[in-house]
Amino acid sequence: MFVLGAALPYFFNKNIKFFTTLDNVMTGRFSMGHYYINKYGISLFGHPIANIIYLKKIGPYLIYQLVDSAYIRILLQYGLVVYLIIFIALFFRCLQLASKNLVFELCIIVSILVCSFFERTTYNVFIFSTLLVLFINTETLQSNNNTSGIN
Repeated sequence: MFVLGAALPYFFNKNIKFFTTLDNVMTGRFSMGHYYINKYGISLFGHPIANIIYLKKIGPYLIYQLVDSAYIRILLQYGLVVYLIIFIALFFRCLQLASKNLVFELCIIVSILVCSFFERTTYNVFIFSTLLVLFINTETLQSNNNTSGIN
């Protein structure tokens, strides 16, 4: 998920039917991500990006682009180094939870990864508190699971 969240917008090509169909299913998120990647570029340590770019005004309506993917926001705003650190940390956390058979917690993380395609705030613990599941003590959870049987 983490790799696809950045790779699909990066390689997006409106002339390829697969990409346009997938972009339509994802309500234009890949084309918006591609627009931001082309406008700002990917750097090692990131740079500030605008939340919304206004393209034009048609009557009372504004036509705009916005980064609506946490993956693209992290990659552009914080850079490739931070993006890779987060990816590696999530990967090892998922391996740790899977090895301890903590399926519920693993499902929460997978749900967060899916949600990150559609929400730009899922990387922020203060706004999206479900991320706190990444910091739970798995030893405590495992001992609680072992002692919760019927006596």
